[in-house]
Amino acid sequence: MTVPSETSTTIDPREVSLYAGHFDALWGVAWSPDGTRLLSGSHDGTARVWDANRGTELFALAGPSLSISAVAWSPDGTRLLTAAEDHSVRVWDATTGADLLTLGVGGSGVGGAVAWSPDSTRILTSFDDASARIWDASSGQVVRTLSGHTEHLTAVSWSPDGTRVATASDDGTARVWDVTTGTELLRVGPMAFVGRGATMGPDGRPTHVGPIEPMTGLSWSPDSRRIITAFDSAEPRVWDAATGEEVLSLHGRERRWVSVVSWSPDGSRIITDDISG
Repeated sequence: MTVPSETSTTIDPREVSLYAGHFDALWGVAWSPDGTRLLSGSHDGTARVWDANRGTELFALAGPSLSISAVAWSPDGTRLLTAAEDHSVRVWDATTGADLLTLGVGGSGVGGAVAWSPDSTRILTSFDDASARIWDASSGQVVRTLSGHTEHLTAVSWSPDGTRVATASDDGTARVWDVTTGTELLRVGPMAFVGRGATMGPDGRPTHVGPIEPMTGLSWSPDSRRIITAFDSAEPRVWDAATGEEVLSLHGRERRWVSVVSWSPDGSRIITDDISG
């Protein structure tokens, strides 16, 4: 198993295209699987599909009126997902923009974290009661409810091999679940915030340990063997998805409020964001 290096690289990006059309902040973007189109969701209550090369808007998804909190493109390229602040998740046709299906209704508690299964047949969403739910992407029926977290879910992710899902929560834990049975297979965390200037006490533990550190994001490695988690005030960590053992901690320059973590397709590199830009 290849483990990414701790060496960090700061990328100096060059702007290729500008996609203008939303009237408020963007909360989510997603590439189409073939890389030719982009899906964006905004606080202005709209989701839009763009030509990735020309930067032109192809169509807007009619229907959402409240802030769009998350978007996702199905792996087979045929459908789109939007999660809105009215606690609904909608499935759309990626070619025509037709509204195909609504998961949940206003006030039902569907949360703002969403993910497609690798085969595009199921959808994973967070729920406001700190659970996650697996839905049939054709019928809109709940297939499985994953209960165990005690606080709001911040991220959900499907393993590339399709057998497991992972969830991250403000309760400071990430959990791995069996898709077929709904059984919790693994838990990592919770982690406590270690304050600045902390020293090691007589028992070998750090002093100035504060509240539980919320997990803000997670992502599976391409081979489904590792998970990376992000935290508000701690460095991202890589875990063995079978044993829960910490494999790597991404040290380096100070990282605060990391929420985006993602693997390169070959699993050799990881990209993260942070508040420094």
